[in-house]
Amino acid sequence: MPFSKGNKPICPFKKNHKINKGRIWNKDSRKKASESHRGKKLSEEHKSKISKSLKGKIPKNIEILKNYWRGKIFSEDLKNKLSKVKKGKKTGLECIFWKGGVSKSYWRKKVLEKDNFTCQKCGIKDMRVLTTDHIRSKSIYPNLEFDVDNGMTLCANCHLIKTKEDGEYINFMNRKYWKFNGKKSKNYKRKKVSH
Repeated sequence: MPFSKGNKPICPFKKNHKINKGRIWNKDSRKKASESHRGKKLSEEHKSKISKSLKGKIPKNIEILKNYWRGKIFSEDLKNKLSKVKKGKKTGLECIFWKGGVSKSYWRKKVLEKDNFTCQKCGIKDMRVLTTDHIRSKSIYPNLEFDVDNGMTLCANCHLIKTKEDGEYINFMNRKYWKFNGKKSKNYKRKKVSH
């Protein structure tokens, strides 16, 4: 027996070993490591294992990746390559995701500007708590979803109160009128009848 009980050799290559934990690699070490791996070919089996392990995972540097191309100057060669890749793809009116050139963020910005960045119920001007809400529900009036006049600025508390009031109104209308016209809202609740 080469080692006495309890005296095992330290292996610095184990994952999460105390020697490697929290280690910060300087630029030279990183450069040497990358150069040593340069030119190595991975087998198809190894590539498939890496692919399976990374599927569904969000990279830690996602914020960096999102802003990577911002402010970059493209060469004409690269511009031509990118345009070739995009050829044949549907854009604008032809795309199935087209919503008439208006997005939720654009609508929100315009509503906030219209209301002068102020809650319309209590008058708070704190941008951290301001939200936008539809005056007429977008589930009942889908054509008014991106209409700026159908939006109002509310703080988080007033928004909760208005949402509760809207829910009560929809339930009232369901009970009184809409059930007879064949229209039922998502919030419709049937009364229990006791015999």
